[in-house]
Formats: sequence, C-alpha cells, structure tokens
Amino acid sequence: MPVSSENKNGPYKPQPIKKVSTTTVVNPGFFAYTNLTGCQPYYCAEQVHLINNITVTALTIIIRVQKTSAATYHGVANNFWTGYINSNHTDNGSQIIYTFVLDPTQTVVASTTWYVEAQMDLYGTSQVTSADTYTVSVTGGGITNSYSGHF
Repeated sequence: MPVSSENKNGPYKPQPIKKVSTTTVVNPGFFAYTNLTGCQPYYCAEQVHLINNITVTALTIIIRVQKTSAATYHGVANNFWTGYINSNHTDNGSQIIYTFVLDPTQTVVASTTWYVEAQMDLYGTSQVTSADTYTVSVTGGGITNSYSGHF
C-alpha cells in the first residue's frame, strides 16, 4: 500500500505532534500524522505516518480503537522493512489496542517515511474515529520523546 501524501484534512504539511512528556525536548527531526483509509460501514484502517530526519533506535506506536460500533480486529500492516516491526493486538471489550514495536536489533535510518496501520472489521456500522487515539514513543539521537493524538 503506497504512503499517501494527503490526510483526511487535505495536503500534508509536516507539524510536530503533541508532546506528552514535559521532561524532554521535542526532537525537530521526527514528525507524525494520521490518515484514515477505506473507512466504510464494513471495514476501516487507521494509519500513523512517520517522517524521521534522525536515525531512530527505539520506537513504540500504540493505536487504541474504541469499540463504538461492532468493531473487531482484522489485521495490521506497515511499510517498514521486513523484520523491523513486531506487532500485536489485544481486545479488552471496550477497545482494540494495536501495538507496533521496532525490533531492538534494528535501527531506522534518517530521511524516510513510514506508516503503521490498524485494520478493523465493522459489520455494517461506521466507526466513529474521533475517539480513537495513538501514542508514539521514539528514541533518536539519544533523546526519547512521547507524542499522542487522535484520528
């Protein structure tokens, strides 16, 4: 699946995402934005796109999908090199939680664009995505930052 240069709000303009931690400096070499692909009454995919201008040595992305409809886990996707991202999911009854973690033996070189994707089946009911959230924790250049946002 190609990486889209547009998000649901029009052409992409890189902006740092909201910082969660107040103890670290936002690293200007890392950006993220969201994208909804193919959302319809039977299927939806939520993507977090990442742009890194620094070498990334650790990365964790968590996407939390609120089960406001009859959403169930469908799958995951990403465009990282094979073996770089380990993914998992849990369903606690009210949320489907998708976790993507950079394999600790890997590093992601600077000047690349990546995405991870949480896929869900909807069974005829559209998903309200505004309550769905993501968290990104990234380490690059010896600095760890955490960011969060919603779809």
